[in-house]
Amino acid sequence: MHPSFARGKAVCLLLLAVLLALPGCSAPPPPPVTTLEGNDPNGLPPPSPQEVLANLVNAYRVANGQSSLVMDPLVQKVAQEHTEYMASIGQLTPIMYGRDFTQRLLMLGLPPGPTGTAAAYLARGYSDPQMLMDAMAAQNRILLGNYTRLGVGMANPGNGNYWTVLFY
Repeated sequence: MHPSFARGKAVCLLLLAVLLALPGCSAPPPPPVTTLEGNDPNGLPPPSPQEVLANLVNAYRVANGQSSLVMDPLVQKVAQEHTEYMASIGQLTPIMYGRDFTQRLLMLGLPPGPTGTAAAYLARGYSDPQMLMDAMAAQNRILLGNYTRLGVGMANPGNGNYWTVLFY
């Protein structure tokens, strides 16, 4: 091997070693962040239809000078159970097993709200929270009463979404 060729080969190998030692050149880039479909990059699931509707209700109330409502777990439980009941019997009804909303909330140990009673908006057939919100806003149901708590139920038995928006 000619001496100049050997020296050139050594220079090339030295240059390659220097390039590989530079930060970022020796390691492959990190893999892209992957998430489940519908999740945000932080891994949080998308909000449920119930959460979306509750946020729409509160935004509407605040925009109209009313206070926002707290999503209460017991009110939420009663709203969801009631919605599933309505879907199972195929009709809208304010009564479940002989009791109204206020009676069931009191039975769960929730103290009476500021109005002393619960109010509910029952609906069937709305395919998404915004459509239901538009219907409730048109009827001005969201601003009535001095309620502080909110629960939203939704069930889809295959023959249309059933909804319960429970104010307490």
